[in-house]
Amino acid sequence: FDYTMSLATLLGQQISLKDTNVVFVDEVDSQAGPKIVRVERVDPTLPASGDPGLIVLRRQPELVEFLQCDLRVSDAVMQALTALVCGQVRSQ
Repeated sequence: FDYTMSLATLLGQQISLKDTNVVFVDEVDSQAGPKIVRVERVDPTLPASGDPGLIVLRRQPELVEFLQCDLRVSDAVMQALTALVCGQVRSQ
């Protein structure tokens, strides 16, 4: 992190933290390795109570879509984690 310039370096790419607070990383388990596919900025304001991650996910449909909740994975632990998160995001 470069706090002075508000820059972060992730996977060899510099990301402006003035313009970005969400980084979409895909293919984390591929042989080629993870890659940044998109960056964006979402409304960072949060209510005083509740799970901040779930609140942000629920109001940003593109974040939920990126989770690929309907995709099944072979790793049982990852599948259970995905089901848990996606279930919480979908129930409102």
